[in-house]
Amino acid sequence: MATYQKIIGWMLVAVLLLTGASGILAQEPSITAGSPVIGQISTEQPILRYSYAVPGAQTVTLQALSDTVAPTLRILLAGDVVEEAANTEGVTTLTLTAFLSAGTYTVEVGSANGAVGTVFTLIESEIPVSAETLFPQMFSGGQVSPESPAALFTFGNFTDFTLLYVDSVHVERAPLLRVVNTLTGESVAQMSGGALGIRLRFAPGNTNYTLEVIHSGTSDQPEGFSVCLTSVSSPSCETSANVVVPPDIALTPLSPVVTAEPGATACTVASSAGGAVNIRQSATTNSIILGSLPNGVSAEVVGRSPDGTFFNILYNGINGWVSASVVTASGDCGSVAVVNPPAPIVPTAVPPTSTPIPLPTAVPPTAAPSGPCLIRLTAPTRIYTIPNADISNLFDEVGAGGELIPTGRLADNSWWHTNYAGAWIQTSTFGVSAQVTGDCSALPVVSP
Repeated sequence: MATYQKIIGWMLVAVLLLTGASGILAQEPSITAGSPVIGQISTEQPILRYSYAVPGAQTVTLQALSDTVAPTLRILLAGDVVEEAANTEGVTTLTLTAFLSAGTYTVEVGSANGAVGTVFTLIESEIPVSAETLFPQMFSGGQVSPESPAALFTFGNFTDFTLLYVDSVHVERAPLLRVVNTLTGESVAQMSGGALGIRLRFAPGNTNYTLEVIHSGTSDQPEGFSVCLTSVSSPSCETSANVVVPPDIALTPLSPVVTAEPGATACTVASSAGGAVNIRQSATTNSIILGSLPNGVSAEVVGRSPDGTFFNILYNGINGWVSASVVTASGDCGSVAVVNPPAPIVPTAVPPTSTPIPLPTAVPPTAAPSGPCLIRLTAPTRIYTIPNADISNLFDEVGAGGELIPTGRLADNSWWHTNYAGAWIQTSTFGVSAQVTGDCSALPVVSP
């Protein structure tokens, strides 16, 4: 009889263990992109929990929807809340977008209205976030928003003591910042709670770091920021009063850090050389000339180079650079943004090849062409990333005086490939806003 009772007892223990194990396993099933999970919120189980593995840094959009439940969403890492949506409006379809670094997270789904019922939870999208590499004496910047909540930067392997500056563009709202040791995953610095900037000092060494700039979530507005990395032996890149904006961001300018006082006049420059001054493509006298600023005419200043030797101006449709040594500045120039100038375009000669290829008649005819093949722009001309004139393919608009070196052409000669970052120019502009000179008969046929 004792043996029988012992067997029955062990059987009960086994059943309890199996039931408990299955309950634990069912408590946090995994959730993956493209595979919605279905859960039942009840009085006994008011919170649904799912395990979510993230292989690398990415922007993730979660969605929970139900017929009866007004769902809430929380994302946790090691018990700490990373992001959450409380669903204060009581909607039955709730979306949460968050930036997540690599790790295994817990997704919790609850009920904001206390109702019970079936809730569908899914990973709506996963968008990897690529990191920009920072080097000493490098400026960068951008903005984060609820739709694109994170920007990443990597840096390290310093040979000198190095300073990192990160500043908010907007004084009324600022992103969250975190600097992480890439190898250990340890957070070495962070900024939150309304702070507008940080300055960090790093010792020489082989350590690598990741800077995470994350939207604060306090509003639905973009949050602009500037980043600067510099060695202590070089001039400081203090950015607390200046916005550092790379050329691609400058196409859609962010709100300025400093607003001019009422009555202050805009910063302008005028020639101090007694004649016209050159407007160049970049902040160096080695770059090509886009046009000129006539004597006695003022131009609007939209930025200055990091070393202060050139002004970025707008004049007669030209966005270019003038040397500070040949102009006089007027107005409120103290709040002018620091702008990282584009890589200079330096005209170079291209020697003709010995096997000429006849071209269609779209090439401007010359009696006896000689010298290197060159495109000189006589008026602002658009160039494109591919041989298609749709606005979405626009690469740049090169001003009058600019020079491009052709490197190839399409078989129908409708487009020419150039040395300017591989951009394309339409041959229909030849003789209109562009002039071709030199021997271009050897231009090879290339594919886009």
